[in-house]
Amino acid sequence: MLARALNDERMFAIGMVSGDGDDEPVYEIGGAGLIRACVQNPDGTSNLILQGVRRVRFVDWVAVRPYRIARVAPLESRNREADEAAKLAGLLRALCNELTEQGYSLPAQFHTYLDQLDSPEALGDLISSALVPDPALRQSLLQELDVPMRLKGLISSLKAHLKAG
Repeated sequence: MLARALNDERMFAIGMVSGDGDDEPVYEIGGAGLIRACVQNPDGTSNLILQGVRRVRFVDWVAVRPYRIARVAPLESRNREADEAAKLAGLLRALCNELTEQGYSLPAQFHTYLDQLDSPEALGDLISSALVPDPALRQSLLQELDVPMRLKGLISSLKAHLKAG
């Protein structure tokens, strides 16, 4: 799959399997990404830098073996409450600072990337991918197309983490 993507347009979509096995169904909504860098390891694995490009809906499965191939449809987020989303983004930045102050180990360069983002949606996606350990919660945030609702869910998760920590 990786070789095909690297030799083609360097794009692929990722979806979370809804169960424990490889043959389990995939959630309907996933993410499409662009492979920015790939380092192949001697053991046959690869390390990737994958830039998320957009949310997608898996609409049809073309193949399952040797790996799943799907037709996808792009999904657009809704941000009708841009002012609210901006305020929520500010709260998310403050929560990240609070996590740092409490000694929570954030990924290298995390705050640098955070400072470069103007989009509340991109900010929320970065924080979700880096700081939400529960795959089911990350999936529910991915599936939420309303940006303020997505950010509220993320804020709730981070606040719960702060209380537990």
